[in-house]
Amino acid sequence: LRAILSEISLPESAAKKLYGKIPALNESEAPGLTLMAGIVRALPDRFDEIVQSMRVGLVSDKPILAEDAAWGLFYWMMTSNVSGAPFPIPPTDLVREIGVIVAVRRSVSLDAALQITKWIFDEGNEEQKDAIRELTLQGLGYLFEELRYDRKHERDEDSIPSLRRRCVELAVSMAKQGFEETPVVSRWLKDAESDPMPEVRYAKVRHAAVFRGDRNGKASGDGEGAGTGTPGGDVRS
Repeated sequence: LRAILSEISLPESAAKKLYGKIPALNESEAPGLTLMAGIVRALPDRFDEIVQSMRVGLVSDKPILAEDAAWGLFYWMMTSNVSGAPFPIPPTDLVREIGVIVAVRRSVSLDAALQITKWIFDEGNEEQKDAIRELTLQGLGYLFEELRYDRKHERDEDSIPSLRRRCVELAVSMAKQGFEETPVVSRWLKDAESDPMPEVRYAKVRHAAVFRGDRNGKASGDGEGAGTGTPGGDVRS
């Protein structure tokens, strides 16, 4: 439905009916915040109300709702950033909430936020990058210490390698944007070289190869997520 809404012009009457179902969906195991890009296009007079509902979802303690809101904002950015797209652009202060999730390391949606932040540095506009830049650097600094293998973790131990991989991928994307010498970015890239988990080491090798190709002025693709518009190659459908 999300994909359909991004391709069609939804009649206002249908959009109102769908929007009326969102609160009930958000209380279920299938939240409806990923549909907001299509709904806001059809109901521009509800823009502020929709933004507020997205904001409430992003700070929810329910993992399924918080992640749904994060991916909903990602789809909204992705569709509205296309040149000539008929979608209103999400406000900068809403985009900033993704950076806040990274900065404060909110467990319920951190994995999603790291992927979306990577996409913003890869494909977002300059205003979106500016909105999350300092928050992202702050979060990566804390995560460098919190995700070390030699310390006790409050998080699920099984999530540590995955989160470290996300941080490395994000660090490479930031390096491509001129942050290669920023201490926290360079620390993540250096540390990944000796990570005991192959998926983390491979994240550095794969993305660094793309980085070198770009620096040499060559066309390149990392084979994962290239050209898909999805962060980190993860398919959200």
